[in-house]
Amino acid sequence: RNLTMSQGHTVSVVLISSALETIRSSKEAKRSPQLKASVEHALEMIKAGQGGDRPREVFEPLRLACETRNEKLMIASLDCISKLISYSFFVEATPSHPASLPSPPPSPGPGGRTSQSNGPPPSLVDLVVHTITACHTETTADSVSLQVVKALLALVLSPTNLVHQSSLLKAVRAVYNVFLTSSDPVNQTVAQGGLTQMIHHVFSRCKVPSE
Repeated sequence: RNLTMSQGHTVSVVLISSALETIRSSKEAKRSPQLKASVEHALEMIKAGQGGDRPREVFEPLRLACETRNEKLMIASLDCISKLISYSFFVEATPSHPASLPSPPPSPGPGGRTSQSNGPPPSLVDLVVHTITACHTETTADSVSLQVVKALLALVLSPTNLVHQSSLLKAVRAVYNVFLTSSDPVNQTVAQGGLTQMIHHVFSRCKVPSE
């Protein structure tokens, strides 16, 4: 079965539900009422065929799972996020107009709050970037760092999920940090190649057509 999104794209229910089931069966979900409630809510929506046009509610358990710092849950969530990006799942039907946002927009904090209490809420793409980049620290497992690079590369190169301003800088910086801090040669190679692709893509977007 597929979910149909407001943009007309479809995404496999199995793709999302398998990651959500992994999260629901974890010890972390049993210990956290917030995580348990969000994952059950998302699963109910998906089973009812209603999750396609409510991407924030489907994304919420993935975001909370990443915040647990549990390696298995982070990998499952980041892998699911990467696949959802390829289906343009995080393109909101009524995104905030760029002109209405401060430059650069404030970074989302835990729970999707902005650093400015009176500022506008972050766009879903900004929230996704923040969630992915927060998964990487100097002590992050190589398996998680690899998923971070893959997810950010998919997001920045996406023709529909446009990443701008501070979120774009945050994504590039995170991939560069994986390259610098990883002791795994595979991760370093993937990060280096990903960084090159991201930079080329960003500059190609900035090109002014010749008259």
